[in-house]
Amino acid sequence: MNLTNKQVQTIVSEIENSSLKSKELKDDLIDHFCCAIEIYISRGLPFEEGFKQAKLDICPNGLNELQQETIYLLNSKKITLMKRFMFSTGLLFSMALGLGFLFKLMHWPGGTILSISGALGLGFVFIPSFTLYKYRLNAHKIASDKMRYLFGLTAAIIFSLSIVFKLLHLMGANVLLVVGAFLFLFGYLPFMFFTMYKKSE
Repeated sequence: MNLTNKQVQTIVSEIENSSLKSKELKDDLIDHFCCAIEIYISRGLPFEEGFKQAKLDICPNGLNELQQETIYLLNSKKITLMKRFMFSTGLLFSMALGLGFLFKLMHWPGGTILSISGALGLGFVFIPSFTLYKYRLNAHKIASDKMRYLFGLTAAIIFSLSIVFKLLHLMGANVLLVVGAFLFLFGYLPFMFFTMYKKSE
């Protein structure tokens, strides 16, 4: 059973006016929707009801999730490599910072270099890349999530700098420490607990 031009145009308009970016994905979805709706109409359902059922079959959680899954499948190797790099650097820099503090406490040589390397690596490599990764996953969510990422990233970078300034006995270390603590306590934490409260509802 063939769809009328008006019915096809309804499907095209629905998909063209969505948040989908890929033209190829839009064309494929139009074909899928037409085929699925034709099957439902052949079973006796009206077009509108067939359209609703086709949506439930093809994209039960919305077209945006379908687009995200398509992007992930097309870039899965790159995403996997990025995750490995991100978490590997996080582990290495965390270990370097921890060992640096241990070396400093034991008065062993190399403690300062290890601590500075770990602090800078965490503050300027791992935490920004991890924040960007989490932000992309939750970019469609509420503004409080975005503010939480912003305050958390800024506080982490300032904390890292304050550690480096302290180890090198540079001026401004205490100011950086206070500013970082202020941003974490009065910026990041309120948004984090607000998000947790909203999710609990």
